[in-house]
Amino acid sequence: MKILIYVPASPHPPYIYKETIDSIFNLSWTEPLQIVFDHQIAKGIHPDDLGNINLTQKWNRARDIVLKNGYDALLTIECDIIVPKLTLERLTRIKADVAYGLYVSRHTDHKWMVFEEFTETSNKKFYKSPGQCLEAWGQVMETVGVGTGCTLIHRNVLEKFPFRCVIGRKAPDSYLAIDCQANGFTQAHDLGVVCGHINKSDIYWPKPDGTYRMELSK
Repeated sequence: MKILIYVPASPHPPYIYKETIDSIFNLSWTEPLQIVFDHQIAKGIHPDDLGNINLTQKWNRARDIVLKNGYDALLTIECDIIVPKLTLERLTRIKADVAYGLYVSRHTDHKWMVFEEFTETSNKKFYKSPGQCLEAWGQVMETVGVGTGCTLIHRNVLEKFPFRCVIGRKAPDSYLAIDCQANGFTQAHDLGVVCGHINKSDIYWPKPDGTYRMELSK
C-alpha cells in the first residue's frame, strides 16, 4: 500500500513538536513512505478564522498529492500528536474507509476522542463505565469519528469529496466525519493505537479505564 504521511504545522511556535517528529520517524512499515511537513500558512485570513481555514487548505493540499500521484491512502498526523510505532500496521488492517488512532482532547475534560454520534447539531462521545472502557481497550470499534490527529483516510474517500470547514460552526475533521456518514463511508477506531496529545509542556495519554494520564514533555 502506497501511503502519504502529511503533517500540518501550527501557525504558532513550536510549529511541530519534536516528540511528534520522533514518533513519525519511528513508525514501522515495510514499504517506502513519503512524509510531508507542511509549514505554509493561509494568507489574507482574519486571525479568528485562521486555524480552521489554514488546516483545511493543508488537508486539501495533501488530498491533491494523494490523487495526483497514485497514493492508496493518506495518514494525517497533527503537529501535537505522538503516534505509536505500529500505527500504520494496525490502521491498515482495519476494514473501514477511515481508521482512527486513539487520543484524548488536550483541552477541557481530556476524554477519549471517540464519537458514537456526530452531526451538524449534536454529538455523543464514547462515555462509558471504566469496565466497558477496559473491555473495549485495544479493540477495533465502529465509530463516526472524529479527528485528524492520527487518521488513515483511504483514496476512495478523498476521490469523493474535499476537506471543508464552516466558519463559526465546525472544523475540517468534523466535516470529514459528517461527510463520510452522508456518503456511506465506514469509520472505525483502533483503541490499541494509543497516541499522546501535547499541550505546551504537558502530554495527555488515554488510559484503559476511559480516563487519562499526564506527563511532562522533555
